[in-house]
Amino acid sequence: MPPLPQPATLEEVFAIVTGATSQDPVALKASADQLKEILGRPGTMDCLQEIAAQKSVPLAVRQQSIIQVKNNMTHWRAKRFLSDEHRSRMRTRCWVFLDEEDDVIFNCHKLIIGKAARYDYPSTWPSLIPDLFTAIDQGFSTCYGPTPVEGPPLLRLKRGLQVFNAILKEFAAVKMPSGFKTVSMILEQGHAVLFNYYSNMAPILAGSLAPGSVGLPRTPEDIAVAHVTYKCLVKLAVHVWQRLSRGEYTEYRPWLDELFKSSGFQMQSLYEQRITLTTSLNSSNLPNTPSVLLVIERITGHLRAFGKFFRRLQQLEMKKFVLLPICTDVVLYYWSKVVQSTEVSPELINDSPYAVFPIRMLVQAMVIFRESLKEWTPVRRDGTPNENVLSREFVEGAVRLLVTRFIPLTPKDLGRWEMDVEEWMNQEEHDDEQWEYGLRPCAERVLLTLSAQYKDFVTPILRTSFDSVAAQSSLELSDILAKEAIYCSVARCSHSLKGAIPFEQCLGQYFITDVQNPDPKYGIIKRRVAWFIGKWISDECAPANDGRIWEILVHLLQARQSSTDMAVRLTAASALRMCINTLAFDITSFERFIPVVVPQLLNLVTELDTLEGKGRVLGSLITVIKSSQTRIVPLMDGIAQQIPTLWSDAGDDGEGLLLKVVLVGTVTALVNASRETSYRLVDLVYPLVLECFAPQAATTLDLEGIKLWLAALRSSPSLPSQPHKYYDLLEKLVLMLSHNFDILGSVTDLLVSYFISNATIVLQRCAVPLFEAYKLPLSHNVTVNYKGLINSIELAIELAPSAVWSEPLHVSGLFSVFVSHLAEDKLTAVILMEHVLLLSRIALMDVQVFITLVAETAKSRGVPEAEIWEVILSQWWNRFDNMSEPRHRKLAAMGIACLVSTGKHEVLDRFAFEIANIWLDVLGEIKEQESQKEEDSGLSLFWDKPFEELHHNVEETLEYERRREIFNNDPVRTVKLTTFIKEMLAKAQAVCGPQNFNNLYVSKMDATVSDQLSKFLGA
Repeated sequence: MPPLPQPATLEEVFAIVTGATSQDPVALKASADQLKEILGRPGTMDCLQEIAAQKSVPLAVRQQSIIQVKNNMTHWRAKRFLSDEHRSRMRTRCWVFLDEEDDVIFNCHKLIIGKAARYDYPSTWPSLIPDLFTAIDQGFSTCYGPTPVEGPPLLRLKRGLQVFNAILKEFAAVKMPSGFKTVSMILEQGHAVLFNYYSNMAPILAGSLAPGSVGLPRTPEDIAVAHVTYKCLVKLAVHVWQRLSRGEYTEYRPWLDELFKSSGFQMQSLYEQRITLTTSLNSSNLPNTPSVLLVIERITGHLRAFGKFFRRLQQLEMKKFVLLPICTDVVLYYWSKVVQSTEVSPELINDSPYAVFPIRMLVQAMVIFRESLKEWTPVRRDGTPNENVLSREFVEGAVRLLVTRFIPLTPKDLGRWEMDVEEWMNQEEHDDEQWEYGLRPCAERVLLTLSAQYKDFVTPILRTSFDSVAAQSSLELSDILAKEAIYCSVARCSHSLKGAIPFEQCLGQYFITDVQNPDPKYGIIKRRVAWFIGKWISDECAPANDGRIWEILVHLLQARQSSTDMAVRLTAASALRMCINTLAFDITSFERFIPVVVPQLLNLVTELDTLEGKGRVLGSLITVIKSSQTRIVPLMDGIAQQIPTLWSDAGDDGEGLLLKVVLVGTVTALVNASRETSYRLVDLVYPLVLECFAPQAATTLDLEGIKLWLAALRSSPSLPSQPHKYYDLLEKLVLMLSHNFDILGSVTDLLVSYFISNATIVLQRCAVPLFEAYKLPLSHNVTVNYKGLINSIELAIELAPSAVWSEPLHVSGLFSVFVSHLAEDKLTAVILMEHVLLLSRIALMDVQVFITLVAETAKSRGVPEAEIWEVILSQWWNRFDNMSEPRHRKLAAMGIACLVSTGKHEVLDRFAFEIANIWLDVLGEIKEQESQKEEDSGLSLFWDKPFEELHHNVEETLEYERRREIFNNDPVRTVKLTTFIKEMLAKAQAVCGPQNFNNLYVSKMDATVSDQLSKFLGA
């Protein structure tokens, strides 16, 4: 064992950290290297914390020190880094930081104490929580007592609460029973105390937000103390809420109910005060001093904390959430703020904490309202009526509000559209995924939920709204935006409105008129028409077999007018993909548009500037290619010619690699679709596969490269005997087999496809290095893909003449590996069975090679041949019972029959017992009958499984037919077992002599076994 490094000294550490904050690049680099070294020595973290605690030290040095401690807290328990004495000193020193004024230092410290608490409380730091509560209690008494105090005591109180919050956050992440037990202890000590603290702060908060107090320097600090106190309460409450569903913590239910009710009342009171403050601020009646702005910022954050608490309870237990005290009042109050926001100037709604109605607060209100709607449906899931329902008037009012005020595009949206159409479109796509963070997408989801829960109320109003705007062609921007919003609302609620909206009439009357309008402002409608069609079809509200669908989308895709800008064409491209990716898609209605769509999509890709946009359009192209199948062949060369330029333009950064993933997927789709014609793409496929495994790209592209490689092999005709670029990839494949075990399954699939395509040439080119590469994963016992590896070797032996694999099996040492595995008998029974089946196949294909391999293996090991035969034949017998498939059992029977034919005494010594019983078992289980018709020389196999059951994921490829041919020509399926055994017995008799054979081997057979075998063989 190497000696432990010397403990670090305070002076050493101080000098190094000081250098690490130097402005001199040379000194900085040297100190950074020294810091890495000294962090591996005992006591360094203790020294760093002590440096950070000394306020006389330069701030940059203190910050660097505490950051290093935080970053190395994973070593807290490691004795190599910290002794018990070190940890004890650091725990004691933690209390010094409660007076810390620098936020960087303290924020690191609170994370440090949280981690330490997770490791040490309560086992080796039992006083942590009691001491912390003592400090907090003293702080509240001092700062909020009869004579309130400011300054350091108030800072110490806030810091103590922040530390407690960090501790609770750490323990909340622990999912082990020990973590729950610790939180239970903290809950018991702190739930009532913390609630009392916050209750006492409530009137102070209300008073602080009064016009005369809002500008006082203390007000922001009071809000901060109340906020962190509430965050601690919420963490305890969420812990209780999670356990209540399991029948635990029932004693805390009254406390939780009271906290929720108190939170609801406090939220509403503070919300109203905040609206008053921000209204005054925006009307210049309140000075926007830094203190006032900080108050508004902090009270906004505190109000959002209430919403986060309610939302978390919703997420964990929605059904019980709506039963909490005043829950309905809370949810409807949130909705009332959404309604109220529509009554003020749009300038007062902004993504700012100083806005009268911050967008994040409105979104939070909408989300809470939306989630509660699921429990206010008129009829519950069990069919019983629900007492808690919204009135028709309320629902209709909410729908009108959403459709007219929140769903329409805003001037800001139109400005972003005009300024950077691609970026705006990319954001629109993400809004669809992140609806909980945007006002318009969230409003759409609220409307969707209303339409699902109150279909009878919502459908008529949306249908009426649709009818009122669909036929109009007003060019007023306000009318256009209103029409776009209604189109959006109707399509978003497609499932509820299916059958209520005359989609066919829309295609032939409304939409065709909309897309032909030349006014530049009508691009807003055209984009929404394309999206409407895609959404309606993808939601399967109408089949994608109406030619007018494609006429409209193709028109929008190829139009180059001021009213069909990039946004319209991008949306049309996405809509094409959405329509094609449906079960009801009919290629016959789309076929005549393929020659137009493909070039237009390629043109669109080249016109786009953003890589994300290019990738999205290529996704549509991939969908068109997959659906077109061989119809894409006439356009194949045009697509292929674009790939190299797009590839080189993409670059090698993160976004560029993501585009390359799509480009490889495009070529893969093209190869699969073009089938036998895909050989024309070899000059594109070959370099792309190599690029996918380049060092800078392999992490992202390797799996995509394998998919392309595999598709090319499966779709191409059998590889020729002449040189071919796909043969040149074999070296890369051999390297992957021996070094990249993570993708071993995919590598095995590639090997199988190569063998099926032309096993003879593959083994002629690289049999020895290939078999050597096989040894590495087989020796490492990679059990997940072990069976596939052995099966691939068996396939190669079946398909290629023994001349190309016999010697390499020995020279590479692969055959010896198989013998070792059988001798060690440590692998699973299934894997050992696969070894026996492989040996059976070798014997069946060329028994003399088998004999030679055994002899050479014995020679190379310096052992008698009999020892190798003992291992092989014992496992042959032992693993026979593990074979359940009739074809496997027949293969083992045929393989051992081949060994019998050699007359080797090591084999024949087992003839009377093991071998005869194997044959009897198989002959008794399987039924085979040779055809009696002269024109049909096949064998009827009553035990066989259909080819289709054994070969999946390769249908509609040329390889599928190659596999079928291999399947049909397998001797296990074409040769009758009884005939085969008789032939092998005849050969054995010829080698041994009939008399000797009978005297030495047959005579030892049990009479019953002999009679049964003779009966089966017809002897």
